Amino acid sequence: MTGLTPAGFELIRLPEIRAAIETALVQSFGDIDTRAESIFGQLIGISAETDALLWQLAEDVYLSQYPDSASGVSLDHVCALTGVVRQPARPTQVTATVFGQPNTVLSAGREAENRRTGDVYRSTVTAGIVAADAIHAALELGVVAAGDYTVTIQGTAYTFTATGANTEQQILTGISTALTAAPVSRVVSTGRLTLTSTAGMAISVSANIEIAELGVPIPFRAIETGPLVLAAGDLTEIKTPVAGWLRVNNPQPGVQGAARETDAQLRARREQSTTITATNTLDAITARLRQTQFVTDVNVNQNNGTVTDAFGTERQHIWAVVEGGDDQAIARILFNATAAGIGYRGDEVVVVVSNETGKSYQVRFDRPTYIDPAIEVSYTRLSNFPPEGDELMRKALVARTFIIGEKLVIPRLYTQLNTVDGVEVEGITINSGSANILPDPNEKIRIIGGNVTFVDLTP
Repeated sequence: MTGLTPAGFELIRLPEIRAAIETALVQSFGDIDTRAESIFGQLIGISAETDALLWQLAEDVYLSQYPDSASGVSLDHVCALTGVVRQPARPTQVTATVFGQPNTVLSAGREAENRRTGDVYRSTVTAGIVAADAIHAALELGVVAAGDYTVTIQGTAYTFTATGANTEQQILTGISTALTAAPVSRVVSTGRLTLTSTAGMAISVSANIEIAELGVPIPFRAIETGPLVLAAGDLTEIKTPVAGWLRVNNPQPGVQGAARETDAQLRARREQSTTITATNTLDAITARLRQTQFVTDVNVNQNNGTVTDAFGTERQHIWAVVEGGDDQAIARILFNATAAGIGYRGDEVVVVVSNETGKSYQVRFDRPTYIDPAIEVSYTRLSNFPPEGDELMRKALVARTFIIGEKLVIPRLYTQLNTVDGVEVEGITINSGSANILPDPNEKIRIIGGNVTFVDLTP
């Protein structure tokens, strides 16, 4: 049987089609010449090839209905039936600190450049360099005189009372000492007191103090999509100057982007996301977070015990660690997919308003902490070692990616290096040792090309 059968689609092949046409012609016209070089033979060949192409098309249409055999747009359509959409190419993302004069406004689309690679990043929101959001503040004295010098941080006032004998540096040091209990770090330099914090300081000062510079966090995305690498401290060049914008820097590495999702990756994610219609489960939360735009990795953990677990998660709490994506979108998914009475763990705090009651709720989650180990590879060159062998080995190691919480096992790196011809790997050390790296659930290992060195032991 051919065509649609109880066993599926059965394709008829070209030789079988040709034989069937020959049989039909002989039955209709009698003993005719069906050799390939004859007129009948040529007609049979033309007709058989056309029929074979139609049968192949029919099989392709049949296979396009199933995720394991569909490809391209057909696979997109099949996956869409379960709410899974192919991830487009994603840009590298980073939250950079923008420094400038107070009340400077930066409209969305301001550009900064990676000083090493020249990659350009654009801000995604319009934001002001304002005291309420500042995580950095540089203070200078307006006057040097006897009196109270007050700095208010998050609503709490800290005061140093100067005498007429105090110098500028003594007053700055006195203000710094008064801020000992404040949630800020302090550095006194010549003529300036610099304060930094991990959260908005909502800073204000008395009239005899001037705020010379503020720094606020602003999200940026690379103009070019794909897996661009942005190391900490590399986003430093301002491409679109604005009056009052003085400098920019990224204290943390960028969240690396990705190329457009391949068919194989889409199939795998569809399998992982088939529980997307479930509720109040880790699988449902994980599946929905993976579907969120610009989210590149997810690790969701729970503590349903009666005591705080070994990683510090309180009982009856969800701990979601999410790389990439918009804070509000992530928080909304966590809020919608988590049962009442379950708490959230994390340093990222987002207020979500219930669509049903209109009440506001705090949702917490974490961003991953990155581990960028130093890797040293000792090797011996064989006769077919390529001239660019070191670079090929470096690329092979960098191509090994890890998910959040995945451990680095040294022997598995040999597999990566063995893809390069002409090399015999003698040994691999990680951070000058031989121990594997066992990350916590909120940690992600990255192999950075600049952290890989090679030792050639060839005699």
